Amino acid sequence: MSALPQAVTPAHDALPRVLIVHGDPDWLLRVSQALRTTGLLVTGLGQPDEALDLLDEVRPDCIVIDGALPGAAGQELCRKVREHARHGSVPILLLAAQVDAHALSDAHRCAASDLCRRHVDASVLAHRIRQILWVRTLERSLDAADPAVVRGGTPAGRFEWLPQQFEVRGNEEFFRLLDQHHTDLSLPVDQGVLLEQLSASDRRRLTAGFARLLTGGPTCRPEIEVRTRSSGSRRIRVDIHQVHCTAQGQRIVSGQVQDVTPAAGSAAQLYRLTHYDALTGLPNRRWLIELLRSGPRPGAKGLGLAMLDIDRFSEVTEAYGQQAADRLVVEVAQRLRRIARADRAPRGGSGADLGEGLARIVPADERLRDEDDLASHSSGRIAAVAYLGGDDFALILEDVPGTSEALNLGQDVLTALSEPFRLDDRELFLRVSIGVHVGDPTREDPVGWIGRAELARRAAGADGGNQVRSFEAGQSDQLADRLVM
Repeated sequence: MSALPQAVTPAHDALPRVLIVHGDPDWLLRVSQALRTTGLLVTGLGQPDEALDLLDEVRPDCIVIDGALPGAAGQELCRKVREHARHGSVPILLLAAQVDAHALSDAHRCAASDLCRRHVDASVLAHRIRQILWVRTLERSLDAADPAVVRGGTPAGRFEWLPQQFEVRGNEEFFRLLDQHHTDLSLPVDQGVLLEQLSASDRRRLTAGFARLLTGGPTCRPEIEVRTRSSGSRRIRVDIHQVHCTAQGQRIVSGQVQDVTPAAGSAAQLYRLTHYDALTGLPNRRWLIELLRSGPRPGAKGLGLAMLDIDRFSEVTEAYGQQAADRLVVEVAQRLRRIARADRAPRGGSGADLGEGLARIVPADERLRDEDDLASHSSGRIAAVAYLGGDDFALILEDVPGTSEALNLGQDVLTALSEPFRLDDRELFLRVSIGVHVGDPTREDPVGWIGRAELARRAAGADGGNQVRSFEAGQSDQLADRLVM
Protein backbone atom coordinates (compact mmCIF):
# COMPACT_ATOMS: atom_id res chain seq x y z
CA MET A 1 0.00 0.00 0.00
CA SER A 2 1.39 3.39 -0.96
CA ALA A 3 2.23 5.94 1.69
CA LEU A 4 -0.68 8.11 2.71
CA PRO A 5 -0.33 11.88 2.39
CA GLN A 6 0.44 13.69 5.60
CA ALA A 7 -1.89 16.53 6.54
CA VAL A 8 -1.31 19.10 9.24
CA THR A 9 -1.06 17.52 12.68
CA PRO A 10 -1.87 19.50 15.86
CA ALA A 11 1.52 20.40 17.27
CA HIS A 12 0.56 19.68 20.87
CA ASP A 13 -0.29 16.02 20.22
CA ALA A 14 2.13 14.23 17.92
CA LEU A 15 0.14 11.00 17.82
CA PRO A 16 -3.63 11.60 17.89
CA ARG A 17 -5.87 8.81 19.18
CA VAL A 18 -8.67 7.69 16.86
CA LEU A 19 -11.50 5.31 17.74
CA ILE A 20 -13.25 3.69 14.73
CA VAL A 21 -16.53 1.77 15.03
CA HIS A 22 -17.48 0.08 11.75
CA GLY A 23 -19.69 -2.85 10.74
CA ASP A 24 -17.47 -4.15 7.92
CA PRO A 25 -14.61 -6.12 9.54
CA ASP A 26 -12.56 -6.36 6.34
CA TRP A 27 -12.71 -2.59 5.75
CA LEU A 28 -12.00 -1.95 9.44
CA LEU A 29 -8.91 -4.16 9.43
CA ARG A 30 -7.50 -2.73 6.20
CA VAL A 31 -8.14 0.94 7.00
CA SER A 32 -7.02 0.73 10.66
CA GLN A 33 -3.72 -0.77 9.54
CA ALA A 34 -3.26 1.92 6.88
CA LEU A 35 -4.07 4.77 9.29
CA ARG A 36 -1.50 3.49 11.80
CA THR A 37 1.24 3.93 9.19
CA THR A 38 0.41 7.67 9.14
CA GLY A 39 1.11 8.09 12.86
CA LEU A 40 -2.46 7.77 14.19
CA LEU A 41 -3.12 5.63 17.27
CA VAL A 42 -6.10 3.63 15.99
CA THR A 43 -8.46 1.42 17.97
CA GLY A 44 -10.91 -0.40 15.69
CA LEU A 45 -14.13 -1.97 17.01
CA GLY A 46 -17.04 -3.73 15.38
CA GLN A 47 -19.55 -3.35 18.23
CA PRO A 48 -20.84 0.07 19.42
CA ASP A 49 -21.33 -1.17 23.00
CA GLU A 50 -17.58 -1.79 23.33
CA ALA A 51 -16.85 1.80 22.26
CA LEU A 52 -18.66 3.28 25.27
CA ASP A 53 -16.79 0.93 27.62
CA LEU A 54 -13.44 1.93 26.10
CA LEU A 55 -13.87 5.72 25.99
CA ASP A 56 -12.04 6.38 29.26
CA GLU A 57 -9.25 3.97 28.33
CA VAL A 58 -8.68 5.10 24.74
CA ARG A 59 -9.31 8.83 25.42
CA PRO A 60 -9.88 9.46 21.70
CA ASP A 61 -9.13 12.76 20.00
CA CYS A 62 -11.53 11.78 17.21
CA ILE A 63 -14.22 9.12 16.80
CA VAL A 64 -15.26 7.66 13.44
CA ILE A 65 -18.69 5.95 13.55
CA ASP A 66 -20.37 3.86 10.87
CA GLY A 67 -23.82 5.39 10.39
CA ALA A 68 -25.01 2.26 8.56
CA LEU A 69 -24.83 -0.02 11.62
CA PRO A 70 -28.03 -2.09 12.05
CA GLY A 71 -30.91 -0.47 13.91
CA ALA A 72 -29.42 3.04 13.71
CA ALA A 73 -26.85 1.92 16.30
CA GLY A 74 -24.29 4.35 14.87
CA GLN A 75 -26.49 7.41 15.40
CA GLU A 76 -27.42 6.16 18.89
CA LEU A 77 -23.72 5.72 19.76
CA CYS A 78 -23.07 9.26 18.56
CA ARG A 79 -25.78 10.61 20.88
CA LYS A 80 -24.46 8.60 23.84
CA VAL A 81 -20.94 9.91 23.27
CA ARG A 82 -22.30 13.47 23.33
CA GLU A 83 -23.82 12.71 26.75
CA HIS A 84 -20.53 11.39 28.14
CA ALA A 85 -19.21 13.46 31.05
CA ARG A 86 -15.56 13.63 29.90
CA HIS A 87 -15.62 12.98 26.16
CA GLY A 88 -18.86 14.64 25.11
CA SER A 89 -17.04 17.30 23.06
CA VAL A 90 -14.75 14.97 21.09
CA PRO A 91 -15.09 15.44 17.28
CA ILE A 92 -17.19 12.72 15.62
CA LEU A 93 -17.00 11.83 11.92
CA LEU A 94 -20.15 9.96 10.87
CA LEU A 95 -19.88 7.64 7.86
CA ALA A 96 -22.92 7.26 5.58
CA ALA A 97 -23.64 5.13 2.52
CA GLN A 98 -24.65 8.26 0.61
CA VAL A 99 -23.89 11.86 1.53
CA ASP A 100 -27.31 13.36 0.78
CA ALA A 101 -29.96 15.46 2.49
CA HIS A 102 -31.24 12.50 4.52
CA ALA A 103 -27.74 11.63 5.77
CA LEU A 104 -27.05 15.27 6.64
CA SER A 105 -30.28 15.38 8.63
CA ASP A 106 -29.27 12.23 10.56
CA ALA A 107 -25.83 13.70 11.28
CA HIS A 108 -27.43 16.91 12.56
CA ARG A 109 -29.87 15.08 14.84
CA CYS A 110 -27.14 13.03 16.52
CA ALA A 111 -24.75 16.04 16.78
CA ALA A 112 -21.98 14.60 14.60
CA SER A 113 -19.14 16.99 13.74
CA ASP A 114 -18.86 16.01 10.06
CA LEU A 115 -20.10 13.51 7.48
CA CYS A 116 -18.23 11.27 5.02
CA ARG A 117 -18.93 8.31 2.72
CA ARG A 118 -18.97 4.91 4.47
CA HIS A 119 -16.36 3.03 2.40
CA VAL A 120 -14.06 5.98 1.89
CA ASP A 121 -10.44 5.32 0.87
CA ALA A 122 -7.90 5.23 3.70
CA SER A 123 -5.94 8.23 2.37
CA VAL A 124 -9.10 10.35 2.23
CA LEU A 125 -10.16 9.26 5.71
CA ALA A 126 -6.71 10.12 7.10
CA HIS A 127 -7.01 13.61 5.61
CA ARG A 128 -10.52 14.13 7.00
CA ILE A 129 -9.46 12.98 10.48
CA ARG A 130 -6.47 15.33 10.58
CA GLN A 131 -8.64 18.13 9.24
CA ILE A 132 -11.10 17.63 12.11
CA LEU A 133 -8.23 17.51 14.61
CA TRP A 134 -6.75 20.72 13.23
CA VAL A 135 -10.10 22.51 13.45
CA ARG A 136 -10.38 21.30 17.04
CA THR A 137 -6.95 22.74 17.80
CA LEU A 138 -7.91 26.10 16.28
CA GLU A 139 -11.10 26.18 18.34
CA ARG A 140 -9.10 25.63 21.50
CA SER A 141 -6.50 28.25 20.60
CA LEU A 142 -9.23 30.81 19.86
CA ASP A 143 -11.08 30.13 23.08
CA ALA A 144 -12.00 33.47 24.66
CA ALA A 145 -9.05 34.91 26.59
CA ASP A 146 -7.68 31.52 27.55
CA PRO A 147 -4.34 32.21 29.30
CA ALA A 148 -3.17 28.72 28.38
CA VAL A 149 -2.74 29.80 24.73
CA VAL A 150 0.80 31.00 24.08
CA ARG A 151 2.67 32.43 21.12
CA GLY A 152 2.35 30.36 17.96
CA GLY A 153 -1.15 29.07 18.75
CA THR A 154 0.12 25.99 20.62
CA PRO A 155 -1.97 25.35 23.77
CA ALA A 156 0.02 25.13 26.99
CA GLY A 157 -0.86 23.22 30.11
CA ARG A 158 -1.43 25.16 33.33
CA PHE A 159 -0.37 23.72 36.67
CA GLU A 160 -0.16 24.54 40.37
CA TRP A 161 2.50 22.91 42.52
CA LEU A 162 1.94 22.55 46.27
CA PRO A 163 5.46 21.86 47.58
CA GLN A 164 4.39 21.30 51.20
CA GLN A 165 1.92 18.60 50.17
CA PHE A 166 4.14 17.21 47.35
CA GLU A 167 1.14 17.49 45.02
CA VAL A 168 0.42 18.96 41.59
CA ARG A 169 -2.84 20.19 40.07
CA GLY A 170 -3.27 20.81 36.35
CA ASN A 171 -5.74 21.40 33.56
CA GLU A 172 -6.59 18.87 30.86
CA GLU A 173 -3.86 20.15 28.51
CA PHE A 174 -1.21 19.73 31.22
CA PHE A 175 -1.95 16.03 31.66
CA ARG A 176 -2.37 15.61 27.91
CA LEU A 177 1.12 16.94 27.22
CA LEU A 178 2.54 14.55 29.82
CA ASP A 179 0.39 11.72 28.43
CA GLN A 180 -1.09 11.11 31.87
CA HIS A 181 -4.62 9.75 32.37
CA HIS A 182 -6.18 11.83 35.19
CA THR A 183 -9.96 11.53 35.33
CA ASP A 184 -10.80 14.12 38.01
CA LEU A 185 -9.00 17.42 37.39
CA SER A 186 -10.24 18.80 40.72
CA LEU A 187 -8.02 16.33 42.58
CA PRO A 188 -4.23 16.76 42.82
CA VAL A 189 -1.75 14.02 41.90
CA ASP A 190 1.39 12.93 43.69
CA GLN A 191 4.36 14.77 42.20
CA GLY A 192 6.32 11.50 42.19
CA VAL A 193 4.03 10.10 39.49
CA LEU A 194 5.00 12.97 37.15
CA LEU A 195 8.68 12.88 38.04
CA GLU A 196 8.88 9.28 36.85
CA GLN A 197 8.87 10.60 33.30
CA LEU A 198 12.11 12.59 33.73
CA SER A 199 15.69 11.44 33.60
CA ALA A 200 17.77 11.63 36.78
CA SER A 201 19.68 14.69 35.52
CA ASP A 202 16.50 16.58 34.59
CA ARG A 203 14.96 15.75 37.98
CA ARG A 204 18.03 17.15 39.74
CA ARG A 205 17.99 20.28 37.57
CA LEU A 206 14.29 20.85 38.15
CA THR A 207 14.70 20.21 41.88
CA ALA A 208 17.55 22.73 42.15
CA GLY A 209 15.64 25.38 40.20
CA PHE A 210 12.50 25.03 42.32
CA ALA A 211 14.56 25.00 45.53
CA ARG A 212 16.17 28.34 44.58
CA LEU A 213 12.76 29.72 43.67
CA LEU A 214 11.24 28.81 47.06
CA THR A 215 14.11 30.47 48.92
CA GLY A 216 13.67 33.80 47.13
CA GLY A 217 15.86 33.11 44.12
CA PRO A 218 15.12 34.02 40.49
CA THR A 219 12.32 32.40 38.52
CA CYS A 220 13.33 29.44 36.37
CA ARG A 221 12.38 28.44 32.84
CA PRO A 222 13.95 25.02 32.30
CA GLU A 223 13.46 22.78 29.27
CA ILE A 224 13.27 19.10 30.15
CA GLU A 225 12.88 15.80 28.29
CA VAL A 226 9.66 13.98 29.17
CA ARG A 227 9.33 10.31 28.27
CA THR A 228 5.69 9.72 27.40
CA ARG A 229 4.22 6.24 27.39
CA SER A 230 2.83 6.23 23.83
CA SER A 231 4.60 9.03 21.94
CA GLY A 232 8.28 8.64 22.79
CA SER A 233 10.16 11.65 24.17
CA ARG A 234 8.94 15.23 24.18
CA ARG A 235 10.82 18.38 25.09
CA ILE A 236 8.77 20.47 27.53
CA ARG A 237 9.45 24.06 28.64
CA VAL A 238 8.36 24.91 32.19
CA ASP A 239 7.41 28.55 32.77
CA ILE A 240 6.89 29.74 36.36
CA HIS A 241 4.36 32.58 36.64
CA GLN A 242 4.27 33.29 40.36
CA VAL A 243 4.79 31.99 43.88
CA HIS A 244 2.28 33.07 46.49
CA CYS A 245 1.11 32.09 49.98
CA THR A 246 -2.45 31.51 51.10
CA ALA A 247 -3.90 32.89 54.34
CA GLN A 248 -3.09 29.55 55.95
CA GLY A 249 0.60 29.90 55.01
CA GLN A 250 0.46 27.36 52.20
CA ARG A 251 2.85 28.08 49.33
CA ILE A 252 1.59 27.59 45.75
CA VAL A 253 3.78 27.73 42.64
CA SER A 254 1.79 28.35 39.46
CA GLY A 255 2.95 28.19 35.87
CA GLN A 256 2.53 26.42 32.56
CA VAL A 257 4.25 23.83 30.38
CA GLN A 258 4.55 23.91 26.60
CA ASP A 259 5.68 21.35 24.04
CA VAL A 260 8.81 22.70 22.34
CA THR A 261 9.87 19.42 20.73
CA PRO A 262 11.79 20.11 17.50
CA ALA A 263 9.87 18.89 14.44
CA ALA A 264 7.01 17.78 16.67
CA GLY A 265 5.70 14.39 15.64
CA SER A 266 8.64 12.98 13.67
CA ALA A 267 10.44 11.33 16.58
CA ALA A 268 7.19 10.11 18.09
CA GLN A 269 6.03 8.67 14.78
CA LEU A 270 9.38 6.95 14.25
CA TYR A 271 9.13 5.41 17.73
CA ARG A 272 5.63 4.17 16.93
CA LEU A 273 6.69 2.65 13.62
CA THR A 274 9.72 0.87 15.10
CA HIS A 275 8.18 -0.33 18.37
CA TYR A 276 4.56 -1.18 17.44
CA ASP A 277 2.87 -3.58 15.05
CA ALA A 278 0.70 -2.10 12.28
CA LEU A 279 -1.77 -5.01 12.17
CA THR A 280 -2.77 -5.21 15.86
CA GLY A 281 -1.54 -1.90 17.24
CA LEU A 282 0.29 -3.80 20.00
CA PRO A 283 3.98 -3.30 20.87
CA ASN A 284 6.43 -5.58 19.08
CA ARG A 285 9.52 -7.67 19.91
CA ARG A 286 11.84 -4.66 20.03
CA TRP A 287 9.61 -3.00 22.61
CA LEU A 288 9.46 -6.27 24.58
CA ILE A 289 13.24 -6.64 24.70
CA GLU A 290 13.66 -3.05 25.93
CA LEU A 291 11.06 -3.60 28.63
CA LEU A 292 12.66 -6.83 29.84
CA ARG A 293 16.04 -5.13 29.86
CA SER A 294 14.69 -2.43 32.19
CA GLY A 295 13.54 -5.05 34.69
CA PRO A 296 10.54 -4.97 37.06
CA ARG A 297 9.14 -1.74 38.43
CA PRO A 298 10.29 -0.80 41.96
CA GLY A 299 8.20 -2.61 44.54
CA ALA A 300 7.17 -5.44 42.21
CA LYS A 301 7.63 -8.89 43.75
CA GLY A 302 8.73 -10.53 40.54
CA LEU A 303 8.68 -10.36 36.76
CA GLY A 304 7.60 -13.11 34.42
CA LEU A 305 7.01 -13.67 30.72
CA ALA A 306 4.39 -15.81 29.00
CA MET A 307 4.72 -16.78 25.33
CA LEU A 308 1.48 -17.74 23.57
CA ASP A 309 0.67 -19.08 20.14
CA ILE A 310 -2.44 -20.49 18.46
CA ASP A 311 -2.45 -24.25 17.90
CA ARG A 312 -2.85 -25.29 14.24
CA PHE A 313 -3.05 -21.67 13.11
CA SER A 314 -1.79 -22.66 9.66
CA GLU A 315 -4.98 -24.67 9.16
CA VAL A 316 -7.06 -21.51 9.65
CA THR A 317 -4.99 -19.76 6.98
CA GLU A 318 -5.35 -22.66 4.56
CA ALA A 319 -9.10 -23.03 5.12
CA TYR A 320 -10.20 -19.37 5.17
CA GLY A 321 -7.35 -17.39 3.62
CA GLN A 322 -4.78 -14.89 4.87
CA GLN A 323 -7.25 -12.04 5.34
CA ALA A 324 -9.42 -14.11 7.66
CA ALA A 325 -6.29 -15.23 9.54
CA ASP A 326 -5.27 -11.58 10.01
CA ARG A 327 -8.72 -10.75 11.35
CA LEU A 328 -8.48 -13.67 13.77
CA VAL A 329 -5.11 -12.38 15.02
CA VAL A 330 -6.67 -8.95 15.61
CA GLU A 331 -9.59 -10.57 17.50
CA VAL A 332 -7.16 -12.51 19.71
CA ALA A 333 -5.15 -9.33 20.35
CA GLN A 334 -8.29 -7.44 21.39
CA ARG A 335 -9.39 -10.22 23.70
CA LEU A 336 -5.97 -10.38 25.35
CA ARG A 337 -6.13 -6.64 25.94
CA ARG A 338 -9.62 -6.99 27.43
CA ILE A 339 -8.40 -9.76 29.72
CA ALA A 340 -5.71 -7.50 31.13
CA ARG A 341 -7.10 -4.01 30.45
CA ALA A 342 -6.27 -1.21 32.88
CA ASP A 343 -4.66 2.10 33.52
CA ARG A 344 -1.05 1.94 34.60
CA ALA A 345 -0.46 1.23 38.27
CA PRO A 346 0.42 4.24 40.47
CA ARG A 347 4.15 4.78 40.69
CA GLY A 348 6.42 6.64 43.02
CA GLY A 349 6.42 6.99 46.76
CA SER A 350 5.06 9.76 48.92
CA GLY A 351 6.94 12.31 46.84
CA ALA A 352 8.85 13.63 49.82
CA ASP A 353 12.02 13.77 47.74
CA LEU A 354 11.44 15.82 44.59
CA GLY A 355 14.20 13.88 42.89
CA GLU A 356 12.57 10.48 43.33
CA GLY A 357 10.91 8.65 40.43
CA LEU A 358 11.34 5.82 38.00
CA ALA A 359 13.80 5.80 35.14
CA ARG A 360 11.59 3.41 33.20
CA ILE A 361 8.38 4.03 31.28
CA VAL A 362 5.85 1.64 29.72
CA PRO A 363 3.33 2.95 27.14
CA ALA A 364 0.02 3.88 28.70
CA ASP A 365 -2.01 2.02 26.12
CA GLU A 366 -0.22 -1.20 27.17
CA ARG A 367 -0.08 -0.79 31.00
CA LEU A 368 -2.91 -3.06 32.01
CA ARG A 369 -4.82 -4.42 35.00
CA ASP A 370 -6.96 -7.50 35.61
CA GLU A 371 -10.60 -7.38 34.50
CA ASP A 372 -13.51 -8.49 36.63
CA ASP A 373 -14.04 -11.65 34.54
CA LEU A 374 -10.49 -12.81 35.29
CA ALA A 375 -10.11 -15.11 38.27
CA SER A 376 -8.58 -13.23 41.19
CA HIS A 377 -5.32 -14.35 42.80
CA SER A 378 -3.47 -13.18 45.85
CA SER A 379 -0.59 -12.07 43.62
CA GLY A 380 0.23 -11.65 39.96
CA ARG A 381 -1.20 -9.63 37.12
CA ILE A 382 -0.82 -9.23 33.38
CA ALA A 383 0.94 -5.90 32.93
CA ALA A 384 1.34 -5.74 29.14
CA VAL A 385 0.57 -7.55 25.89
CA ALA A 386 2.90 -7.65 22.86
CA TYR A 387 2.54 -9.16 19.38
CA LEU A 388 5.61 -10.85 17.91
CA GLY A 389 4.28 -11.69 14.44
CA GLY A 390 2.49 -14.68 12.95
CA ASP A 391 0.35 -16.15 15.73
CA ASP A 392 2.82 -15.37 18.55
CA PHE A 393 1.98 -13.13 21.51
CA ALA A 394 3.86 -12.25 24.68
CA LEU A 395 2.41 -11.33 28.08
CA ILE A 396 4.39 -9.44 30.71
CA LEU A 397 3.56 -10.76 34.18
CA GLU A 398 4.14 -8.63 37.27
CA ASP A 399 4.04 -9.46 41.00
CA VAL A 400 4.72 -13.14 40.34
CA PRO A 401 7.14 -14.23 43.08
CA GLY A 402 7.21 -17.79 41.76
CA THR A 403 6.31 -20.12 38.92
CA SER A 404 2.99 -21.21 40.43
CA GLU A 405 1.58 -17.66 40.24
CA ALA A 406 2.67 -17.37 36.61
CA LEU A 407 1.02 -20.71 35.78
CA ASN A 408 -2.21 -19.53 37.41
CA LEU A 409 -2.25 -16.40 35.22
CA GLY A 410 -1.54 -18.51 32.15
CA GLN A 411 -4.45 -20.79 33.00
CA ASP A 412 -6.75 -17.74 33.30
CA VAL A 413 -5.73 -16.67 29.80
CA LEU A 414 -6.30 -20.19 28.50
CA THR A 415 -9.83 -20.19 29.93
CA ALA A 416 -10.69 -16.76 28.53
CA LEU A 417 -9.51 -17.70 25.03
CA SER A 418 -11.60 -20.89 25.04
CA GLU A 419 -14.72 -18.80 24.34
CA PRO A 420 -15.62 -18.98 20.62
CA PHE A 421 -14.46 -16.39 18.09
CA ARG A 422 -16.74 -15.21 15.30
CA LEU A 423 -15.56 -14.44 11.77
CA ASP A 424 -18.58 -13.35 9.75
CA ASP A 425 -20.97 -16.32 10.02
CA ARG A 426 -18.26 -18.69 11.20
CA GLU A 427 -17.69 -19.70 14.83
CA LEU A 428 -14.15 -20.81 15.67
CA PHE A 429 -12.91 -22.46 18.85
CA LEU A 430 -9.20 -21.89 19.40
CA ARG A 431 -6.67 -23.93 21.31
CA VAL A 432 -3.50 -22.16 22.45
CA SER A 433 -0.19 -23.22 23.96
CA ILE A 434 1.39 -21.04 26.65
CA GLY A 435 4.88 -21.18 28.10
CA VAL A 436 5.87 -19.13 31.15
CA HIS A 437 9.18 -18.23 32.70
CA VAL A 438 9.81 -16.24 35.87
CA GLY A 439 13.30 -14.80 35.86
CA ASP A 440 15.75 -12.43 37.49
CA PRO A 441 16.47 -9.40 35.26
CA THR A 442 19.86 -8.93 36.91
CA ARG A 443 21.00 -12.38 35.79
CA GLU A 444 19.25 -13.05 32.47
CA ASP A 445 19.50 -11.24 29.15
CA PRO A 446 16.17 -10.40 27.47
CA VAL A 447 16.80 -12.66 24.44
CA GLY A 448 17.55 -15.61 26.72
CA TRP A 449 14.47 -14.80 28.77
CA ILE A 450 12.26 -14.93 25.67
CA GLY A 451 13.99 -18.13 24.55
CA ARG A 452 13.24 -19.92 27.83
CA ALA A 453 9.56 -18.95 27.72
CA GLU A 454 9.48 -20.06 24.08
CA LEU A 455 10.96 -23.46 25.02
CA ALA A 456 8.20 -23.88 27.60
CA ARG A 457 5.60 -22.97 24.98
CA ARG A 458 7.01 -25.53 22.55
CA ALA A 459 6.85 -28.15 25.28
CA ALA A 460 3.17 -27.29 25.85
CA GLY A 461 2.48 -27.64 22.13
CA ALA A 462 4.41 -30.91 21.85
CA ASP A 463 2.25 -32.40 24.64
CA GLY A 464 -0.95 -31.80 22.69
CA GLY A 465 -1.41 -28.05 23.11
CA ASN A 466 -4.14 -26.15 24.90
CA GLN A 467 -2.14 -26.09 28.12
CA VAL A 468 0.34 -24.02 30.13
CA ARG A 469 3.88 -25.16 30.86
CA SER A 470 6.72 -23.53 32.75
CA PHE A 471 10.37 -23.52 31.73
CA GLU A 472 12.52 -26.38 33.02
CA ALA A 473 16.23 -26.76 32.46
CA GLY A 474 15.82 -30.13 30.74
CA GLN A 475 13.71 -28.63 27.94
CA SER A 476 16.75 -27.08 26.26
CA ASP A 477 18.55 -30.45 26.40
CA GLN A 478 15.55 -32.19 24.79
CA LEU A 479 15.55 -29.63 21.97
CA ALA A 480 19.28 -30.13 21.41
CA ASP A 481 18.76 -33.91 21.25
CA ARG A 482 16.03 -33.46 18.61
CA LEU A 483 18.32 -31.25 16.53
CA VAL A 484 21.13 -33.82 16.71
CA MET A 485 18.75 -36.61 15.71
